[in-house]
Amino acid sequence: MTTTRRVMIFVVLLLPSAHFAWQYRDMPWFGRLHDDSLMFTTAKSVANGEGYRIQSLPETPFQTKYPPLYTLYLSLIWLLNPQFPGNLALATLFNWLTLPVMFALGWAFFRQSGFSDGAAAGMTAILAISPYLFLFGVSLFSETFFTCVLLATFLIWNRKGLSAAFIAGLMGGACYLTRTAAVPLLVAIPLCSLWQREWRRGAAFLAGMMPFMVGWAAWTHAYRISTNEPSLVYYTDYLGFFLMNVGLDDIGTIVRQNFDQLVYSTGSLLLPRVVGSPVVAIAARMAGLGMFFAVWRLARRGVAAPYALYALGYAAVLAIWHASPTERFIIPLYPLLIAAAFVLIGEWMSALRHGWRSGKTAERSIAAVVSAGAVLLAVAAVSLQLYGALRFVPGIEDGERASAARNRSAYAWMRQNLPPSATVLSNRDPVLFLYTGLRGNAMPLMPRPLYLGNYQPEIDAFRNVAQYCRSRGFDYFYSTADDLDRSNNGLDVSVILAGVRSNPDLIPVYSGDAGTVYRVRPAGP
Repeated sequence: MTTTRRVMIFVVLLLPSAHFAWQYRDMPWFGRLHDDSLMFTTAKSVANGEGYRIQSLPETPFQTKYPPLYTLYLSLIWLLNPQFPGNLALATLFNWLTLPVMFALGWAFFRQSGFSDGAAAGMTAILAISPYLFLFGVSLFSETFFTCVLLATFLIWNRKGLSAAFIAGLMGGACYLTRTAAVPLLVAIPLCSLWQREWRRGAAFLAGMMPFMVGWAAWTHAYRISTNEPSLVYYTDYLGFFLMNVGLDDIGTIVRQNFDQLVYSTGSLLLPRVVGSPVVAIAARMAGLGMFFAVWRLARRGVAAPYALYALGYAAVLAIWHASPTERFIIPLYPLLIAAAFVLIGEWMSALRHGWRSGKTAERSIAAVVSAGAVLLAVAAVSLQLYGALRFVPGIEDGERASAARNRSAYAWMRQNLPPSATVLSNRDPVLFLYTGLRGNAMPLMPRPLYLGNYQPEIDAFRNVAQYCRSRGFDYFYSTADDLDRSNNGLDVSVILAGVRSNPDLIPVYSGDAGTVYRVRPAGP
């Protein structure tokens, strides 16, 4: 394939996500999952010269939870355009730019793994139409940025020599400063070097990566706020919040549920979770298990072994973590999973050809059934990918655009009517801060009880919201129908809202289409 043809194919593959980014350049989904708005708020602090701090919290603590590299990238947006929300269009462009880089590095990874130009282009096309990359590739999440640095690490490592190993270690350090999820690199690549009897290259990699890890650990140790308050621990300490939510008594339940979701989310990259069909859910789980097997087969062939070992360690972390491993968290493994699936499909095709050519009726019948199933799976996968990218994800964005407009009315009222020193409890506290300048935090809803099927702590949290606000010194509570949207627990939000409305310690001062602003009644004598 000529260079010109490669470039033309690559440009065509960029068009779907570019069109989506342009269509939703106002970033309607901003703040829905909290992390994006929190990092963007911290990026504003960096750009303003106020330090690496969480300015939306009343305590304005240092940001010791998220490593700084991606946030520093976002700070450039604030330097170029400090006007919010007008700078969300520039933010959309900045994050979309990670997709061309990811696709190019993915293509390079596929070619380095021994695939032809045509196969590499086909696998890159799968990335290019993924509804999950549409959604997270144009939102302010670090997954695509991280995947770019991760792919670069493996591509450089696969070059020979100590210098390449050291540079790969530097890239591994950059991975860690993007997401602490890079920790498994510290084991995966040195293990591969020992297996290949290249311990000096492994040492060079560690020499490149370790200073970044030690530096971030030292910085967080020096500047992390000392607190046992659950909400502040959630904002500033990954490990501390993990220990609050995972114990030896419930680790089995967490691993069991997380492993099921890990398999489901992996398969959903092939069969997106865009329809509520139990058949698709079962097929996605089977596909997920098949992709795990395919990664093992790929590594057995000596292809992408460091990436496969990293995937194993990364999956182990996701299995014990206190959050459901959704498709978002599988994105860093997406190129590996696609490559592994192509290898497995190639082996199946070879077996099917053998069955068709066999003179035995039983073998030909099996080949016919398997071929029909493979065609059905391929049609379902392509159909769901296209439906997700063209209808489902745009539908999410359209709904969020309407919701954001309703919330902006409440933010405008708060900005005009509440004193600058007022503090507000709100589900989307960083977004509220960016629109109003008012500080606060979200309700600390602990995930541990949800794994055990116990919803009472969440019900009690909202029943006692006034007491919580007083304990934090908050003056107001902004309540909306989205207050449970990050918990995904199936609670009837109308019941929660009814309890809030009937609370005599909450005095409504504003009511709009999105929600209600309550003043918290001071504690009695």
